[in-house]
Amino acid sequence: MQTSIIKQLMIAAGLLCPAIVTANGYMPPEFTIEYSLHKGDTTVGTMTRSLKHLGGSHYEFKSSSETTGFVALFYKRSTRELTSWQIRDDQFFADEYHYSRIKKGKQREVNIDFNWEDEKIITRVNDSSWSMPIEQPVYDKLLYQIALMHDLKAGRPTDSYRIADGGRMKDYYFEIVGRDVIQTRFGDFESIKIIRRKDNREDKAVLWCVPSLHYLPVRVDNYDDDGTVITAHIEQIEGFTVKAVSARRSAIPGAPQAEHSPAMSARLPGK
Repeated sequence: MQTSIIKQLMIAAGLLCPAIVTANGYMPPEFTIEYSLHKGDTTVGTMTRSLKHLGGSHYEFKSSSETTGFVALFYKRSTRELTSWQIRDDQFFADEYHYSRIKKGKQREVNIDFNWEDEKIITRVNDSSWSMPIEQPVYDKLLYQIALMHDLKAGRPTDSYRIADGGRMKDYYFEIVGRDVIQTRFGDFESIKIIRRKDNREDKAVLWCVPSLHYLPVRVDNYDDDGTVITAHIEQIEGFTVKAVSARRSAIPGAPQAEHSPAMSARLPGK
């Protein structure tokens, strides 16, 4: 489906609205979000993500996850990611991407530098390094997730993003499959349902992005090529104030119910 057709359908369905443009375009406000991670009915870990405005046109986005509880006794794993970038003329210019993973006592470090002056992307994995020509637009494995929110808010959804990963370029494809009312522990939210695929691989992800939260995903189902499904459920959020469509609580398999008010209410930046 062409991007223009997708945009027209979403506007007609009321899923895209003219956004309030700030000095930084359609960027979401600073936020911190926590997810619980589940495999079936079993809680297997937690994930925290935060967006920070560093001043001017500079931003950074962090993500951390780790196994917890009984699972961590047998399969201990932690992952840290950080991306930094600039926004110029409403376009993303990646600066750096850092990835660190500890799995069963072994560590893997990845650093990607986007050198726009020399038009090179330099990738370092542990003690090895290589470079490749830079292309614009180009994103890293974390930055595209903010770019997706930005582009949806701007009313110009993109059907693919080019990702610098492992010393080569990879294409991530996105398909908007419709609208959905997604159940969370805070209540029900109007959302758009998006499927993400990578090149020709079998694995995929299904995202439920909420327009009233600047298209933040409140649930993500990750399908590995071996059939494993890991689901991320929203647990806490700071940076937005919003009420769910329905204030009733919904039982989510594998997600324990917390003692929160039905409406999600969090601190706004600067308050």
